[in-house]
Amino acid sequence: MIDRFLEFVSAKRIQLVAEAYSNWLKPGAIVLDIGCGDGILTQALKEKFKLKVTGCDVKNYLIKDIPFVNINSDDLLPFPNNTFDCVFLNDVLHHIDSKKQLTLLKESARVSKKMILIFELKPTIGSYIGDIILNKITHPSIPLPLTLRRPDEWISIFDKLSLKVETKNIKKSYFSPNSQVAFTLMK
Repeated sequence: MIDRFLEFVSAKRIQLVAEAYSNWLKPGAIVLDIGCGDGILTQALKEKFKLKVTGCDVKNYLIKDIPFVNINSDDLLPFPNNTFDCVFLNDVLHHIDSKKQLTLLKESARVSKKMILIFELKPTIGSYIGDIILNKITHPSIPLPLTLRRPDEWISIFDKLSLKVETKNIKKSYFSPNSQVAFTLMK
């Protein structure tokens, strides 16, 4: 029963993220997925857009077979400058505290040659409740500080990092309590 629920939720999430990123991803792009979690979304984006993907996270939650690097949440990303064409941050920023969000964004810009693609929750009651419930069902050990920010707050941070930003509001799914936004950050 939980597996079917997870498949349904993942399929809808994959569709939303793929649609948000469709204008930006090119076949053969070398991508880092920070906070890749179980790898379901990572694998789906890899296949759909024909990407070369590496996942990384603070713990190996993978159920998909993708290249993976374990990262220490307090350290810099273990990659040289400009290693990846693109960096993904899919529903990961709200899982870390606000000071570490800034560090992770700086590190994402450092390891990316061109862009960072972000898919993130908006701070709504539905997003808070939905994320807690979904994570407790699927991955109970994932931290849930729920450091959500409004899109204008994110844009202010991106501006301070001298990143050009394009925002895309995601149409809320009938079946999801979450409200999301996608950002494309260009160096």
